[in-house]
Amino acid sequence: MDMLNVNFQSLELANQVTIQNIDNQPFPSNIEENSLLVKGNLYYYKIGQQNLSDGKVMESWLSYVLYAGLLKFRFKKTRYKINLGLSLREYYQNIRNYIAIKRQKKLSLFDGSKEISKTLDIVAFTISPNIYAQAIACTKITSHQSFIVLKFGIEDFEGIYYNPELTKEKQSYILGDGLGDHCISLNYDGPNQKKGIQEMQKELTQDAKIKKCIKQYFSNQIDRKISKLTSKNKKTPIIIIFEGNISEYIGEFIASLIKPNEVILKLSKPNTLASEGLYALDEFETYDAFNEKVGVSIGTDKTTFTSRKNNLLIS
Repeated sequence: MDMLNVNFQSLELANQVTIQNIDNQPFPSNIEENSLLVKGNLYYYKIGQQNLSDGKVMESWLSYVLYAGLLKFRFKKTRYKINLGLSLREYYQNIRNYIAIKRQKKLSLFDGSKEISKTLDIVAFTISPNIYAQAIACTKITSHQSFIVLKFGIEDFEGIYYNPELTKEKQSYILGDGLGDHCISLNYDGPNQKKGIQEMQKELTQDAKIKKCIKQYFSNQIDRKISKLTSKNKKTPIIIIFEGNISEYIGEFIASLIKPNEVILKLSKPNTLASEGLYALDEFETYDAFNEKVGVSIGTDKTTFTSRKNNLLIS
């Protein structure tokens, strides 16, 4: 669900970079739609492509993915203000790794059959928690001034009591284990009513096991964390965000367990939501016409970029 209007667009790249020797190698043709190929002095760098059988995977993917995403947008400008978003765990434990990112990079990039060479500069740079940016994006679709956002993911559970009067550092946050650490079959779509009696009984048994597991996850892991946000704010509405590998059926069951506060919205695509909120964090573009602002949300396996359409070159 796009929080911003049609003048904005987003793109995704996988958080993966592989390198392949140029010597005696033909031009690689197996490049996925949302991936890029960069040619260095000694290597081809395949950026944002998953499940590769050839090449060596680089651990230091961040700088390559960030600059490749900026170039993939095909902006008229080559100087950028970046609002970067991280998970709460990364934000509080590893933020130094992101602060030290290179501020200039020259790329010779192959996009399809075209070669594009540019020098890109990052002139301003901020870092925020993705959950805070998601709350900012939610202000565009709810009339409530304050609300609680709970994000259910496979690796992490995150929450925020959003108060528009407070800075990001002074918001109330919660962090816990993700559903994937405690439950399985989170993409389960519910019992199939068209199946025979025996098969239906098996599905109902599976359904009961999954729901029991999720209830235990709540009671053992996150009920107390959620109560930290709701105990003093019992009338504050809740917005829930689910990662894409959690089915709508499982999401509805999770929502039913959250009490006493009212759940007013159930959303998906947390990375896209965060990148839209990151773009909306400031009014940089209104007082600096020489640079382009981009919201960049780093997720578990993908990075999502959001910016304005009207500053893009026509392909």
